[in-house]
Amino acid sequence: MKARNITTTKTLTSVVAILILAAGVLTSVAMSQDKGGVGFAPAGYYTGVESSAGTLEPISGVTFGNTVVLNSFGEWETYCLSVSLDYSTTQFVPNSFIATGGTWSLVVFREGVYFGTIYGTISSGNILVAENVNGDPIQLTQLQLRGTGGLGSFERNSVRDISGYLNTITDLRSKSVAGSVELNF
Repeated sequence: MKARNITTTKTLTSVVAILILAAGVLTSVAMSQDKGGVGFAPAGYYTGVESSAGTLEPISGVTFGNTVVLNSFGEWETYCLSVSLDYSTTQFVPNSFIATGGTWSLVVFREGVYFGTIYGTISSGNILVAENVNGDPIQLTQLQLRGTGGLGSFERNSVRDISGYLNTITDLRSKSVAGSVELNF
């Protein structure tokens, strides 16, 4: 009987964590779509794939190069985002990881024409590996992005003030990724 209670508690904890992180993704999508004014990327729903699970360095326990490629197609603008994440396990929470670094780049097309590219680093973030309601393994990722440079039309702009958030859910079996991005450019 005691083992069942531990399993039930573990399952309940996983479900609550998934719901909290999923609510964060949905809230971020709704907030970013609501902003819509000048100065904010009209973030929408991004979909894509995990192209690399990364490489674990066994001595340090850091995984390098967990890479996702995402697209968001709009009526006037299209965004192509690639993120390469480095992360390390936390010692106190099972299946929980802390972003230790990484890079990102966002290519922007406006009305079908290349407009520019913004790129930067990952300044912080959290990753949680859990199970969805069907028992399939998923990865919930929340990252804070910081701009460090730009090309094309963004080369002239100050990218030092660009920052934002990435919230994704990765199906670890199919490697499909979905989520939202909010950047203040």
